Amino acid sequence: MKKINRIFKLIALSPLLFSHFVSASDEWTFFPVFTDDSWQSEASLSATAGYMDIGNSVAGGGATYGLQLAFNCPVFTIPGDNVILQQINLNFYDNNDLELTILEINPHYFWNVSDEVRFGVGPGLGYIWTDTNRGKDPDLWAGQAGFAIEYRKDSLYASFGSRYQWTESKTIGFKKDEDMDNLLTTIKVGYNF
Repeated sequence: MKKINRIFKLIALSPLLFSHFVSASDEWTFFPVFTDDSWQSEASLSATAGYMDIGNSVAGGGATYGLQLAFNCPVFTIPGDNVILQQINLNFYDNNDLELTILEINPHYFWNVSDEVRFGVGPGLGYIWTDTNRGKDPDLWAGQAGFAIEYRKDSLYASFGSRYQWTESKTIGFKKDEDMDNLLTTIKVGYNF
């Protein structure tokens, strides 16, 4: 009976425990881009540079570069002060006679650390175009999970992040059933609109 009372007390107190998270907005908004006049994209465009470590015998590690477009999620907003940020990344990798072009969509849930700094985590979906001088050049679907720390001050956008990506296995070059699973760590500098 004591255990049940504790559970009821916890349930009764839970709105107080989570009130901080719902202080700014107390409801979900679907398609705020169309339904909420106060919605703002808070878009940023940045150049990216990083290092990708591919754990297979085809490629290995190497430098990457690319672009990122980030904006507040237009599909839904969540209760509270935190945001879901959509990040669309286009990255390029060229090492050991293998070129990769990687397109990713990474929605991240971001917590505000201060007025300028926030921390986010989330999943992602990617598509990889391969080009090798040796054998087959398959295209691959990928899923990923990662984190990011970003800084926004006036028109300056800066970010540091890392993600791990799992890909499907196909014949790449002359290697059968290889995947392009990789760890990518990047820095990003750009412009807030």
